[in-house]
Amino acid sequence: MRSIGFGAERLGLLAVRYPWLALGLSLALFVVSLAGLLQLRYVDDAWRVFSGDNAVSNSYDRLLAMTGNASDSFFVIVEGNFADPTVLNSFRVFADRVAQLPSVDRVATVFSLADLGETLDLAAGPGLEMAPAGETARRPLPLPEELAAHPLSQGLLLSQDLSLAAIAVDPHGDPRDLEMLRQLRGEVTHLVGSAPPSLTAHLSGLPVARGQAIESLVREQPLLLGFGLAIGFLCGVLLLGRLVDALVIASVPIFTVTATYGAIGLSGLQMTALLNNLPLLILALGFATSMHLVYDARRRLHETDYDFVTLRATVLKIGPACALSAFTTMLAFLSFEVSGSDAIREFGRIGALAVFGVFLAAMLVHPASVFIALRLGWRPLPAERGDSRLARWFQAQAATLARWLTRHRRAALVVGLLLVLLAGYGSSRVAPGYSALEQIPSSSQTYRIAQLVEEKLGGLHPIQLPLPISFSAAGGDGASAFEGGPLQALAQVRRVHHAVEATFPDRPVLSMTSVIRWLEGQGLSAGSATLNHLFETAPPLLGRSVVSADGTTAMITLWARETDDIGAVAEELERVAGRALERDFDQKASGFSVLAARAAPSVIERLQFGLILAAVGAAALMALAFRSFAVLPLCLLPNLLPVLAVGALLAALGVDLTLATALAMTVALGIAVDDTVHMTSAALEARRFHASADAVVVAARSVGPVLIVTTVVLMVGLAPALFSWSPATAAFAAFAIVTIGLALVADLGVLPALLAIYLGRGRGLPEAETS
Repeated sequence: MRSIGFGAERLGLLAVRYPWLALGLSLALFVVSLAGLLQLRYVDDAWRVFSGDNAVSNSYDRLLAMTGNASDSFFVIVEGNFADPTVLNSFRVFADRVAQLPSVDRVATVFSLADLGETLDLAAGPGLEMAPAGETARRPLPLPEELAAHPLSQGLLLSQDLSLAAIAVDPHGDPRDLEMLRQLRGEVTHLVGSAPPSLTAHLSGLPVARGQAIESLVREQPLLLGFGLAIGFLCGVLLLGRLVDALVIASVPIFTVTATYGAIGLSGLQMTALLNNLPLLILALGFATSMHLVYDARRRLHETDYDFVTLRATVLKIGPACALSAFTTMLAFLSFEVSGSDAIREFGRIGALAVFGVFLAAMLVHPASVFIALRLGWRPLPAERGDSRLARWFQAQAATLARWLTRHRRAALVVGLLLVLLAGYGSSRVAPGYSALEQIPSSSQTYRIAQLVEEKLGGLHPIQLPLPISFSAAGGDGASAFEGGPLQALAQVRRVHHAVEATFPDRPVLSMTSVIRWLEGQGLSAGSATLNHLFETAPPLLGRSVVSADGTTAMITLWARETDDIGAVAEELERVAGRALERDFDQKASGFSVLAARAAPSVIERLQFGLILAAVGAAALMALAFRSFAVLPLCLLPNLLPVLAVGALLAALGVDLTLATALAMTVALGIAVDDTVHMTSAALEARRFHASADAVVVAARSVGPVLIVTTVVLMVGLAPALFSWSPATAAFAAFAIVTIGLALVADLGVLPALLAIYLGRGRGLPEAETS
């Protein structure tokens, strides 16, 4: 008889035939996975979520090659009354101590900018004016108001109200390295402990915020998995009524989670905030698959006086549905290939492999655990004797609902179609959205500091625009920066700078014009030697804001706020530059915030398309498995309804569709198709012995309790993530839970009516999978 699992369940027959081998292999793989678990490393790869083969990503890559990313800057944010000279001097001493930390390469403060003039005065070279004779070797510290208004700071390093200051830190090593971040934060925290009482300091910056989110996820992941394991175990006890039965169920999810972590560690891949969502999903999926197998196996074992070989019948009956469920879930993960995001594609591929690993574990570890449990004295009871009262109540309610739906099948079909149309209309009105701070809780200190930076230090998001203006000699290979007559180039930069300032009067703008203004204020010329020496000694934060790393390409850097439409600000910046230069302008503004703002809507829209693709693909795969085209619409309706309903709910609440939400809905859909597979398979099996309406009721009675309990396991297993430190992780869990719950409602409230109509046709029915 043909298998709806395409024969994949036969892998389990090997474990039934050679149980000692299966047990030994399971233990060996578990030990190897533990070794891989110890090699796990976490990394901040937020930029890869928006990285792909597209113009926006390519612009960001070019910016990194030219100047590095100003968004990757670290800042020590210091609060104090800097109008008080004593506090200001304490801040200067504190900044000097920050510069001496082992993890710090260089720092930039308002003091280092003010000291640039003295540095240039003491230098010599053509085109550079010396300080007047008789001037002291060190100039007195300017007034705080002058420091805040410094042309090269513009309130970015000292707020205009003199209550907040920033120390820009260039660390040794990669700013995305979490180990480096952890070391830097420890050094800063220790230093802050010895700071004067008049100063309060915190390490800040977007890399710090993202790194803190990842570290919080790392800390809470064992708790979430432990709680999910406990909940799944408890649900197993509630379904089967006995503690030992739940222990057998738990063997598969424990193995699959360990193997998932171990495989990632052994393969050399690094854990990210995105991949961190996977183990909890795999845990819940492992519990659901194991429950189906144990629920059927205990009856067969009891009937054959606990002969282990009879497990072969369970593998052949339940295994195909488990295999088909795994394939449809893998299809949902693989739908992320259309996202256009490197990180999301990677998440999808690893997720698909992990789901297939759940199926392999079910075929290998489940027989091994049953084998060892029987040898240790496990004697499971059949459903009629072993089920808990709650399970029997679920059976009765599922059968009653199915009986009512089969009697009113056409009305139920019409209602289902209307709900799909209404949900589809509502879902089409949901808008995509993204926030750089969506992983940071609003009650955290990190968020508070970010808001202070937004309010007082110009904004969190530098937008960098390369200008088609070169400071190098025309046609000169390896020419020094600013040689070959830079006056014309500087004039063009000045025009763009003035136009940008006029368009964004309340935002800090840095360019070579800012440097010229400051030099003129210092009484220095803007000759080539002056400029070259300036960028040799200036803090990197200044250099990468106004000129490329090789000193040949002009840059305009504008600071934006989290509340801005950053994509619109970047477009306006490009238009202003084009008008000022009076020529075709094909350069694109970039920076991490621009990359996210421009790429996020496209990625989310692609994920929406992938979501529909996954639903249709799952239905098509089921039609192929059941060898009946009529199964396609039968399975499509209950799978589309929960997805569209969640989209409509978002639109009704006025909530944007974020990356976390879109990912959660797709993954949840793939998992929830499991209910459709098992219900359809059971109904087709029962149809061999019953009339169509009765077959649906029998199927609902036999698999209804398992569907309900496995859905509860999935939902409650994900529930701990609702209390995650990261709002993005909590949102992922929340919408996955809602989608899975609505999928159960659709499978119990709509699918029986569709099955009754389908089975009532009496022609072209596929063969059911039996032993």
